[in-house]
Amino acid sequence: MDSIYLCDLSHTSQRISSEYVPYAIGSIKSYFHANTKAEANVFLYKYPEKFSADYFTHTPTLIGFSNYMWNTDLNYTFAKAIKEVNPNTLIVFGGRNYPLETHRQRKWFQEHPDVDIYIIGEGEQPFQEVADIWLQTHSIEDVKRSRINGVHSYFDGELHKTGDIRKDGYDEEPRIQDLTEIPSPYLMGYLDEFLVDPLLSPLIETNRGCPFQCTFCVDGVGSRNKVYKSSLERSEKELVYIAERYKGKYLQLADVNFGMYAEDIEFSKVLAQIKIKYDFPHHIQVCAGKNNQERIIQCADILKGSLRFGASTQSLDKDVLENVKRSNISYQKLIEVSKRVSDTPASTYSELILALPGDSKIKHLNSIDGLIEAELNQLRLLTLLILEGSELATDDQRIKFEMKTRYRAVHRSFGIYDFNKQKLPSVEIEEVCVENSSLPFDDYIECRRFGLTVTVFYNDRVFFELTQFVKNKGYKISDWLHFIHSTIDSFPEKLKEIYRQFTKETIEELDYSENKLKDRIKNEPGYIESYINGEKGNNVMFNTQARAHLEAMDELHTVAFDCAEKLTKINLLPRDAIENAYLQELKIYSLAKRQKFTDVESNFIKDFEFDFVALEAESFSTIPQRKSLCTINFFYEEWQKEFFVDNVKRQGDSIQALGKIFSRIPIKKLQRTVARESEM
Repeated sequence: MDSIYLCDLSHTSQRISSEYVPYAIGSIKSYFHANTKAEANVFLYKYPEKFSADYFTHTPTLIGFSNYMWNTDLNYTFAKAIKEVNPNTLIVFGGRNYPLETHRQRKWFQEHPDVDIYIIGEGEQPFQEVADIWLQTHSIEDVKRSRINGVHSYFDGELHKTGDIRKDGYDEEPRIQDLTEIPSPYLMGYLDEFLVDPLLSPLIETNRGCPFQCTFCVDGVGSRNKVYKSSLERSEKELVYIAERYKGKYLQLADVNFGMYAEDIEFSKVLAQIKIKYDFPHHIQVCAGKNNQERIIQCADILKGSLRFGASTQSLDKDVLENVKRSNISYQKLIEVSKRVSDTPASTYSELILALPGDSKIKHLNSIDGLIEAELNQLRLLTLLILEGSELATDDQRIKFEMKTRYRAVHRSFGIYDFNKQKLPSVEIEEVCVENSSLPFDDYIECRRFGLTVTVFYNDRVFFELTQFVKNKGYKISDWLHFIHSTIDSFPEKLKEIYRQFTKETIEELDYSENKLKDRIKNEPGYIESYINGEKGNNVMFNTQARAHLEAMDELHTVAFDCAEKLTKINLLPRDAIENAYLQELKIYSLAKRQKFTDVESNFIKDFEFDFVALEAESFSTIPQRKSLCTINFFYEEWQKEFFVDNVKRQGDSIQALGKIFSRIPIKKLQRTVARESEM
């Protein structure tokens, strides 16, 4: 009987780069077994090490690779090595990381000659049809010449593909309109080995598709604009199945607009009940919907802090938004919903992308300021990736907006792997837009530097007590942040060095040539090792945030409070003025909540002249007018300890790992809880 391998491989040199249970290939397996008339053993793989170990035990005749930006080179490195051993193996790729334009698709096959076919769109049905032909004929040529919708191949010097062409000029992709037609890989038991893996987190989907057409996103293409759904009954069964087997705290939803639909309310209710019964999930990672914020708020309320409220604006500038075919909710509405959520357990965030078409330094900084004044808890300040499969990656868009790009290694996505007694080096490379017609490179760097200031001084309310003071004195938080940024040259030396290193790494991570960068990393002696050991190839923003918060929390407090005093002119008051005394004690209080926050077994007891517990209960909405003696205990609750330990178990405790943890969870979940000593 034939063996078929389905692979969702992930780099493992720094724990694991993509830590999700391989739900997609599980779905392909379950659909295949439910619909094929042939017989085959289908094996699922996440780890390249296990793939290599098993290959010569039950050697596959057909191998399918899920192709993403974080594993393309890893997939192809193995595909090439396999063809050298068994050239008659059918190699199938599928996934979003594939060009839209025909001439680029042709070039892709020319650059990847060991790939026999590529499946675009949803892979379940096309793969099953491909596998059926293969199992009947074992002829690569027959498979290449077959007329299967959504299947591309290259032979006789030409690109061959089956399917309609849409009015936008791109391929119509195969879709499944009722997701319940795909038997659940969880309920079939196909993902059990991955659910008990302590490094992985479960992933499920309740729908597929996106009604929006954002040009920077692979889901913005017209063939994916219709949304098709699963059923609540199936989702509930999957969640219970997962909760009874999975020991972690995370859940990833594959939905790209969670909270927009009425079904999401009912799904949230189910999730909330499961959390009560199983203590899972504590944190839900998902892309929130682009509109219908009222419904998203309702979902966040139901889930009581497990879900962040998201408003992914990408820019507040109307011309930039028009250039990328995006529309946001009104700014006033954004402020309203943000204020409503701020008093609930839910955390709020928004995303901004630097260097979108038409973007400039002033537009980007204005967008940051606007979101800060809307009081979102966290700003995810992203660089513009030119994703293969997105409209923005096409020639027309590149030329129209005069985009200039460079290349860098995808963080944590590199390694050296053993196969057939060979060492196979691999690294993933991503394309980053660093200039356009209105944004020169120097402005790109300065926007990134200000983004660091926002990340380390503002995100996740890291200085919430102080920013409330700034607001109560009649000043904008954004003014305070710009004031801080203007004083970088006078920062304490440790913090100044962190900024210097950030700037250096931001520039040095970029290369003008994708091929030269890849060749250098793979082939220069010792070069890939410098990535594996963490010297290079990091997420510069998140790693720097982790470093600043771990190594320079004292210095951050010194700068933050000094700048607040000068901005609000408190420094001009007599030293014995109550506001002066309040700020000095507030600094001690704030630091006690946040210093050494990775040491979850530590706690502090401190005496204060102000009742900060009472002020905390009122979200520091006022400045106290008189002193009130109070002894306060700073401690971690048990769920916080478990949550942090679970994260470290999965990601590790290096700066790189902590940077990834910071990118996924609200930092305020890692801040100490407070209580009066008399109430402990």
